[in-house]
Amino acid sequence: MDILDALQDIRARNARNERVDDQAIQDMLARRLEEEELDEDEETKQRRLWDEEDQKEAEKVFSKLETDAGGKVTLKRKADGEAPDLKSLLSESSRALVDTSPMQPPAAKKPKTTLASSLGIKTAKRRPAPLAGPSKAS
Repeated sequence: MDILDALQDIRARNARNERVDDQAIQDMLARRLEEEELDEDEETKQRRLWDEEDQKEAEKVFSKLETDAGGKVTLKRKADGEAPDLKSLLSESSRALVDTSPMQPPAAKKPKTTLASSLGIKTAKRRPAPLAGPSKAS
């Protein structure tokens, strides 16, 4: 019996679907979408406002300028107000290190030594070769 009841439900649903035309379905879906857009909750509105503000701020900071060659260049402008102190951007440990250690000039370089003397090789001065004179051969 359950099978016959399920079959009857399926036949009724199919008959109902045949009577509904496509235009009516599209109109009903359009109405539902309009209602959802109108019933937008407060959180979504707030998020959209924040996104718009972020977009405006990004457009203020970054702007595209056209060059003489016809290309576009992105220009980043400085933020309004005073620039922060460089030390204020450092962590506490880095700031303490910078404050305590005075800047030292780099150590003087040692003069270069010749390779032979650094390896312990001693070179002897060469004596000029004796001149070959007339030899006496008998």
